[in-house]
Order: sequence, then structure tokens, then C-alpha cells
Amino acid sequence: MSLERLQGLENLKYVRYALRLFSNPLLNDLSALENLTDVEDLTIHDNIGLTNLRGLENLGPFENLYIKYNDSLSACAIESICFHLYENGSENIDFNKYGCNNAEEIVEVCNSSTCTPQSIVLTEQEQIDSLLVEYSVCPEVNVMGSLEISGADIHNLSGLINIISIDGDLIINNTSNLKNLDGLENLEFINGDLKIGEDVKGGNYSLENLLGLKNLKEVHGKLSIVNNSKITNLEGLNGLNAELLESITIRKNPILSNCHIESVCHKLDIDIESVVVEDNMTDCNSKDEIISKCLISIQESDSNKQLIIFPNPTSDLIQVQGFAPHYPIKFMIHNIYGEVIKNGNITNNSIKLEGVEKGVYIIIIESNGTFMRDILIVR
Repeated sequence: MSLERLQGLENLKYVRYALRLFSNPLLNDLSALENLTDVEDLTIHDNIGLTNLRGLENLGPFENLYIKYNDSLSACAIESICFHLYENGSENIDFNKYGCNNAEEIVEVCNSSTCTPQSIVLTEQEQIDSLLVEYSVCPEVNVMGSLEISGADIHNLSGLINIISIDGDLIINNTSNLKNLDGLENLEFINGDLKIGEDVKGGNYSLENLLGLKNLKEVHGKLSIVNNSKITNLEGLNGLNAELLESITIRKNPILSNCHIESVCHKLDIDIESVVVEDNMTDCNSKDEIISKCLISIQESDSNKQLIIFPNPTSDLIQVQGFAPHYPIKFMIHNIYGEVIKNGNITNNSIKLEGVEKGVYIIIIESNGTFMRDILIVR
């Protein structure tokens, strides 16, 4: 039985002498070694299923390198290998696939702009398919401008699998046959906007899910999900850092009902004015609907409460009713991530909200050993 992956080695950081990957015909993934930084000698020999060295990028300087008889290995130009060849020149590299068949081929890719293309506009499936071959020598691709995908012919994004970052915008619009975004699983960073569908240029009329973006962590511009006929939820965008987003627009998605993912909930909490929600399905047709779903677990756990807070939403003060008047009443306001924003004692059945910024909060009130919770919206 031969290994396909190296699961279990994810925490390996140091090998005193040599790392030898020798005669593993099914081995096709080295990503479990991404935390390995120190090794003296590196040997990769006779692994016929291995196509790239992704996972060894973080290796520090090593003394000896041997890469031979890996029939499918074409992408060797990772940072650690490039650095070694720059410093040490030709090594024992031979009998691999073109692109990694000798040191000269690898250095050529290391020095090439192939793996850092400028802005790309894709309007036909044939263009995307050709990128799979063009980028096969690249362990990773960093687009230095924007990437626009638009066209009725496009139905598969697998040719984009090596793209990990986009320095401009990612725009996907006016597609009729694209059902998913599989092929963008390695994309982690967008320095501009992420636009999935548009009003003027058109939406994505067959797109069913966004799970291909599941590893995307940073979008430094605007996020807009507009005019997508078949999307029902926003799963795939859960991992976005909401604090980096300029704004979120979710509109004209007729069957989109599940928008209460972590990134959207957090953005509503920290900057509700930057979020636009309209013309979607129930539960995602307004900001208030999404907020209610974000906090539904809290509402359900206190479905029998007698506490009344008004006005809510509010801007500067709330009144509290529902507690016996003869006992001290304490309160605590925290955001949906558990950070305490304000606490103290309630006097005259009211709480002044000085210092509480606009957002969505959870208020906890305690009196005589009884605790009650509710949602508080400050605008």
C-alpha cells in the first residue's frame, strides 16, 4: 500500500539530517509538510504521481538537493528550491517532467513572469482550459491585476486552480452555464473587490453555490453578490475577515435565504451602515432579517422570557421592564463575539448607552439570581 498524502506530519518542523521521499507511486500531495523549515538534505526520487512540490515552500537553506525519476513532476519552482539553486547552481535534477527536468528549467520559471500575470479577462472556456497547461509549471500564481470571468460559454474554472492571490478585483458575471466556483479553492487573498454578478453586465444564472471560495480569507475592497438566480446560501464566504471589507451588498438574488454566515454577521455588528441587503428571499431580504438569524440561537434559548426592552432599535437610551422592583438589577452588553462593551447597575429602569457604537449586541440582565438575554440594536 502506498501513501497518497502525508497526513499526520502537519506539525513537523525540523529534520536533523535528510528528508527522503523515495518510491511512493501514489504520492501526490506534500502540503502536510508546510510547517517544515529545517532539513539538511532533500531527496525526491521515483514518485511517479507527484506533480508539484507545494508544501516545501517554507524550507530554509539546505545543503544537498536530489530530484530524479518523478515522471509527472513539472512544478518545482517554489521559493525554497529557487533560493537553493540561486545559491548553489546545478544539482542532481533529471528525468522528471518538462519544467522540472533540470536546474536550468526550474531557474527559468523562478525568473519568469508566467506565475505573476497582469490583469486577465476570460470570456471563453478554451481560455480557462489553456491556463491549466500554462500555469502547470507554477506552484502558485499571483495575479498582479484583476481577474474577470464573463461569458455564456464558461462552465468550469479548474484551470484557475493555482491562483492564490489577486492584487486587483475578482469579477464573475454574465455566465449562463457556470454552476460552481470549483477551481478557486486555493485563492486566499483579493486586494480589491469581489463581485459575483452585477446589474449592468448581468448575473450568473446557473451558479448554485460559492463553496469554491472556501479558503478565501481576505478581501480588501467591496463584496457584492448581485443578480444570481440559483444561489440559496453564502456558504463558502464564511472565512472572510469582515474587518477588512469596505462594504457588503447582497441584492437581487431571488432564492437566496441563508445569509447569516459568520463574516456577514460580524460586518453587521461592526459597521451596519456599510451593508446593503434587498430583493432577496425571506430571511435575507433586509439587514434586520439577517440580524435576527445571526442571533436566533439566543432568541430561541430565551423564548419564554418576560423581559421587555424598548425602544429597540435605539440610539441613546433603553427602558427595561419585566423584573420585580424590589431587587437590584445589573446589566451587561456584549457583542456577538462575547466582548463586553458596557456593564453596570440599572437605575430608574433605564440604561444610558453613551460610548456604545452603532451595531448589534446581546444584553444580559440579572436580578435576584435570574438571568435574561435579548438582542439590542443601536443605530
